[in-house]
Amino acid sequence: MVEKTYGARVRLRISGIITNWKRILLVKNIGVGENGFLWAPPGGEVIFGEGLKQALEREVFEETGVLAKTERFLFMSEYIQKPFHAVEVFFLMEPKSFEIKRGSDPEVGEKFEAIGEVKWLDFDEIENISTGSKHGIFKLADSLEGLLKLEGFAEVLKP
Repeated sequence: MVEKTYGARVRLRISGIITNWKRILLVKNIGVGENGFLWAPPGGEVIFGEGLKQALEREVFEETGVLAKTERFLFMSEYIQKPFHAVEVFFLMEPKSFEIKRGSDPEVGEKFEAIGEVKWLDFDEIENISTGSKHGIFKLADSLEGLLKLEGFAEVLKP
Protein backbone atom coordinates (compact mmCIF):
# COMPACT_ATOMS: atom_id res chain seq x y z
CA MET A 1 0.00 0.00 0.00
CA VAL A 2 2.76 2.47 0.95
CA GLU A 3 4.86 1.67 -2.15
CA LYS A 4 1.83 2.04 -4.41
CA THR A 5 0.91 5.42 -2.90
CA TYR A 6 4.36 6.98 -2.53
CA GLY A 7 6.73 4.99 -4.75
CA ALA A 8 8.15 5.48 -8.25
CA ARG A 9 7.95 9.29 -8.26
CA VAL A 10 9.71 12.27 -6.71
CA ARG A 11 7.71 13.75 -3.81
CA LEU A 12 8.04 17.14 -2.13
CA ARG A 13 7.69 16.52 1.62
CA ILE A 14 7.61 18.97 4.49
CA SER A 15 8.55 17.95 8.02
CA GLY A 16 8.27 19.71 11.36
CA ILE A 17 10.83 19.67 14.13
CA ILE A 18 8.67 20.24 17.22
CA THR A 19 10.24 20.22 20.67
CA ASN A 20 9.00 20.00 24.23
CA TRP A 21 11.47 20.00 27.16
CA LYS A 22 14.41 18.54 25.17
CA ARG A 23 12.14 15.99 23.50
CA ILE A 24 11.15 15.90 19.85
CA LEU A 25 7.79 14.81 18.45
CA LEU A 26 8.14 11.71 16.27
CA VAL A 27 5.75 9.53 14.31
CA LYS A 28 6.24 5.79 13.80
CA ASN A 29 5.43 5.32 10.10
CA ILE A 30 4.36 1.78 9.17
CA GLY A 31 5.36 0.12 5.90
CA VAL A 32 8.76 1.79 5.49
CA GLY A 33 12.15 1.35 7.13
CA GLU A 34 14.37 -1.60 7.83
CA ASN A 35 11.98 -3.36 10.21
CA GLY A 36 8.73 -2.30 8.55
CA PHE A 37 8.57 1.03 10.39
CA LEU A 38 10.41 4.34 10.50
CA TRP A 39 10.42 6.92 13.32
CA ALA A 40 10.44 10.39 11.75
CA PRO A 41 9.31 13.94 12.42
CA PRO A 42 5.68 14.49 11.42
CA GLY A 43 5.01 15.80 7.96
CA GLY A 44 3.95 14.80 4.52
CA GLU A 45 3.30 15.76 0.96
CA VAL A 46 2.43 19.24 -0.20
CA ILE A 47 -0.87 19.36 -2.09
CA PHE A 48 -0.95 21.30 -5.36
CA GLY A 49 -1.77 24.95 -4.64
CA GLU A 50 -0.99 24.67 -0.91
CA GLY A 51 1.77 26.74 0.72
CA LEU A 52 4.56 24.91 2.57
CA LYS A 53 3.66 26.32 5.99
CA GLN A 54 -0.04 25.59 5.51
CA ALA A 55 0.74 22.04 4.34
CA LEU A 56 3.04 21.41 7.30
CA GLU A 57 0.58 22.65 9.92
CA ARG A 58 -2.17 20.50 8.33
CA GLU A 59 0.05 17.39 8.17
CA VAL A 60 1.28 17.74 11.76
CA PHE A 61 -2.28 18.04 13.06
CA GLU A 62 -3.54 15.11 10.93
CA GLU A 63 -0.77 12.81 12.15
CA THR A 64 -0.34 13.87 15.78
CA GLY A 65 -3.27 16.00 16.95
CA VAL A 66 -0.77 18.73 17.91
CA LEU A 67 -1.46 22.30 16.85
CA ALA A 68 1.84 23.93 15.91
CA LYS A 69 2.93 27.13 14.19
CA THR A 70 5.68 27.06 11.58
CA GLU A 71 8.54 29.26 12.80
CA ARG A 72 11.45 29.05 10.38
CA PHE A 73 13.18 26.99 7.71
CA LEU A 74 15.92 24.72 9.09
CA PHE A 75 17.34 22.57 6.28
CA MET A 76 16.43 20.27 3.43
CA SER A 77 17.52 16.80 2.45
CA GLU A 78 16.94 14.21 -0.19
CA TYR A 79 15.90 10.61 0.49
CA ILE A 80 16.43 8.02 -2.22
CA GLN A 81 15.81 4.35 -1.52
CA LYS A 82 13.87 2.42 -4.14
CA PRO A 83 10.98 2.70 -4.64
CA PHE A 84 10.99 6.02 -2.74
CA HIS A 85 12.46 9.39 -3.71
CA ALA A 86 11.63 12.46 -1.64
CA VAL A 87 12.95 15.99 -1.36
CA GLU A 88 12.32 16.91 2.26
CA VAL A 89 12.09 20.44 3.66
CA PHE A 90 12.41 20.74 7.44
CA PHE A 91 11.00 23.60 9.51
CA LEU A 92 11.20 24.43 13.21
CA MET A 93 7.69 24.60 14.67
CA GLU A 94 6.35 25.97 17.93
CA PRO A 95 3.73 23.74 19.56
CA LYS A 96 0.49 25.43 20.62
CA SER A 97 -0.78 22.22 22.22
CA PHE A 98 1.14 19.28 23.68
CA GLU A 99 -1.38 16.47 23.97
CA ILE A 100 -0.71 13.92 21.26
CA LYS A 101 -2.98 11.39 19.63
CA ARG A 102 -2.23 8.92 16.88
CA GLY A 103 -3.73 10.34 13.73
CA SER A 104 -3.95 9.04 10.22
CA ASP A 105 -2.55 9.53 6.76
CA PRO A 106 -5.46 10.32 4.42
CA GLU A 107 -3.27 9.63 1.38
CA VAL A 108 -3.23 5.87 2.03
CA GLY A 109 -6.85 5.64 3.14
CA GLU A 110 -8.49 4.48 6.33
CA LYS A 111 -8.06 0.74 5.67
CA PHE A 112 -4.27 0.90 6.14
CA GLU A 113 -2.87 2.16 9.45
CA ALA A 114 0.14 4.15 8.22
CA ILE A 115 0.86 5.62 11.66
CA GLY A 116 1.74 3.18 14.41
CA GLU A 117 2.53 5.55 17.28
CA VAL A 118 3.19 9.19 18.09
CA LYS A 119 5.61 10.04 20.92
CA TRP A 120 7.73 12.77 22.46
CA LEU A 121 11.24 11.20 22.52
CA ASP A 122 14.54 12.49 23.85
CA PHE A 123 17.82 11.82 22.05
CA ASP A 124 18.76 8.95 24.40
CA GLU A 125 15.55 7.18 23.38
CA ILE A 126 16.14 7.98 19.71
CA GLU A 127 19.69 6.59 19.97
CA ASN A 128 18.24 3.26 21.13
CA ILE A 129 16.19 2.87 17.93
CA SER A 130 18.04 0.86 15.28
CA THR A 131 19.56 3.03 12.52
CA GLY A 132 17.33 1.56 9.80
CA SER A 133 14.20 2.31 11.79
CA LYS A 134 14.74 6.04 12.30
CA HIS A 135 14.99 8.94 9.87
CA GLY A 136 18.42 9.61 8.39
CA ILE A 137 18.58 13.09 9.94
CA PHE A 138 19.50 11.38 13.21
CA LYS A 139 22.82 10.35 11.60
CA LEU A 140 23.64 14.04 11.14
CA ALA A 141 23.04 15.14 14.74
CA ASP A 142 23.48 13.41 18.08
CA SER A 143 21.58 16.00 20.12
CA LEU A 144 18.59 18.27 19.83
CA GLU A 145 20.91 21.27 19.77
CA GLY A 146 22.85 19.69 16.89
CA LEU A 147 19.66 18.99 14.97
CA LEU A 148 18.54 22.61 15.33
CA LYS A 149 21.93 23.81 14.00
CA LEU A 150 21.63 21.90 10.70
CA GLU A 151 21.20 24.27 7.80
CA GLY A 152 21.18 24.37 4.03
CA PHE A 153 21.18 21.10 2.11
CA ALA A 154 21.96 17.90 3.96
CA GLU A 155 23.46 14.94 2.11
CA VAL A 156 21.28 12.27 0.52
CA LEU A 157 19.85 10.42 3.52
CA LYS A 158 18.97 6.78 3.93
CA PRO A 159 17.80 5.30 7.23
